[in-house]
Amino acid sequence: PVMVRESRLGHIDLLANGGEGAVWTTGWEADRGWQRWQLVHREQEMQPGAPVTALVSRPGHIDLFATGGDGAVWTTWWEAAPGWQRWQLVHREQEMQPGAPVTALVSRPGHIDLFATGGGGAVWTTWWEAAPGWERWHFPA
Repeated sequence: PVMVRESRLGHIDLLANGGEGAVWTTGWEADRGWQRWQLVHREQEMQPGAPVTALVSRPGHIDLFATGGDGAVWTTWWEAAPGWQRWQLVHREQEMQPGAPVTALVSRPGHIDLFATGGGGAVWTTWWEAAPGWERWHFPA
């Protein structure tokens, strides 16, 4: 699966999980056209072919989420100055189905909600805010 996202006006980001489990990105702008594909940090491989979810949680900031072959949910983010950051684990206490899609949304400013399907078929959720960081996975109420 390929994820397409407009991260800022006049710019399109294209993200894909390669057959080897690495996440790749490219971008398009009217005056520059399509750019070369770039690898998003290689230190963590995702389940090959697993969908990559992209979310613009605030202007100029892109968050990515994907499920690794180990069933863990991983995240990274991008901003123009620092570029792509290293992949970080979102709490390990709950394993998802390897390659399970991760749904992400901003339900209010500064708050990100994630939803994914666990190995037993149940839906799990977690959330992030700057001060506490990622909360533990739990069943939605």
